[in-house]
This record gives sequence, structure tokens and C-alpha cells, in this order.
Amino acid sequence: MTYTAGPCSVCGEAGDSLFVMCATTGRIFFYCPGCGCAWGLPPKAYVVDTIDPISLFAPNGIRLPTAEEIREAGLEHYIKGTYPDSWDDRVEEHIKPN
Repeated sequence: MTYTAGPCSVCGEAGDSLFVMCATTGRIFFYCPGCGCAWGLPPKAYVVDTIDPISLFAPNGIRLPTAEEIREAGLEHYIKGTYPDSWDDRVEEHIKPN
């Protein structure tokens, strides 16, 4: 399951800020596969404060966090919806194999 925090600040309704996790540190952050931007906290739609690349947060790849990991990080209140795991190849290309 892939969790979304809502519309991307850059793409708006055309892209979503997804919950992703650094494969090495376990830190959860947010990534939009549409524009390639990443954020430490979920972005606000149409408010562009930063445009950082995913490699800034996860230089060695990502994995998709579980609902439990999102809850443990205290971020569950940001969940706005879900998608199947492999809904977008642009996310899959960053996932580090186990």
C-alpha cells in the first residue's frame, strides 16, 4: 500500500505527495513522482517553499512505509488516501531491493 498526504505543492492536483522512507535511515518523508520533488513534511498544494530532489533525503533509495511505521512516526494525521504499491513506475525506480 502506498499512502498519500494529498496534492503536491508543485503539481497541484496532477501529482501527490507520497509517504516514502529512506532505505538506510528509516526516516519518513514525502515525494512526488510527477515532478520529482521531496519534502521533510507534507507540502501544501500550490505553495512552493522548496524543490529538493529525492536523493537529498534518501541517497541510497527508498521503501514504502507501512501504516504502522507512519503511525509510529506520528504522521498518520497526514494520510489523505492510498494507492496500490506499484501504481507508479517513477516511485518503483527509487525503491531499494531488500
